Amino acid sequence: MAFQSLNDFYKQQEARVGGEGSFGPRRQFTKLPNAIIDDERLSCQEKMVYAVLLRYGFKKGECWPSLKTIQKKSRVGRDKVKKVLTSLNHKGYLEIKKAKGVVNRYVLKI
Repeated sequence: MAFQSLNDFYKQQEARVGGEGSFGPRRQFTKLPNAIIDDERLSCQEKMVYAVLLRYGFKKGECWPSLKTIQKKSRVGRDKVKKVLTSLNHKGYLEIKKAKGVVNRYVLKI
């Protein structure tokens, strides 16, 4: 489908994903730090999960998406997401604040 302008594209995406303001130039991208991209210790799955966390925590440096949300957005299986989060924690990229009965909070270190 061809669009007349970028604004037409944004309007079509807003209609698809949830209304006015839900999609636009400021909401279209997540910036991934070069340190994440360049760290050869990190797998593609770790980088993708970190990118998903950044999507939700870019302003304040912390977020609390559910495992289901992380899994869906990263396209990484649930068990693997748990392992990836633990690995990112051990490698110093995030801190996991566990909460009983509610969603964990993730503090991003970069």
